[in-house]
Amino acid sequence: GKAVIGQDAFTATGLAAFLRAGVEGVKQRGGAAVGDKTVVDAMEPAAAKAEQVSGQDLPTAIQAVAAAADEGLEASKALVAKFGRAKTLGDGCIGFPDAGAMSVTVIIGAMQDFILA
Repeated sequence: GKAVIGQDAFTATGLAAFLRAGVEGVKQRGGAAVGDKTVVDAMEPAAAKAEQVSGQDLPTAIQAVAAAADEGLEASKALVAKFGRAKTLGDGCIGFPDAGAMSVTVIIGAMQDFILA
């Protein structure tokens, strides 16, 4: 969105700006942080990795970002939800990935498929 307005091409730097703006917006609106078993558990590591690899070419960067999002998704399985519907499950949600984190990995995976095509 707004983080990449005015850029002629989508680059690894643009990817980093896009993901950072997205995760900061989510955190500001909802108050979630890494470890709360939310979308942030995949978004934050993806954004951080994007910033680390922003000097690389976009195909290399998106692969690293997708791997970081996947790692965040996997980490969410060990957490107890502090927000949303899953919060009502308490320890019953342990062992299952967060649905929001899953959606982030699907979206980033689709971006990766498009960029690498």
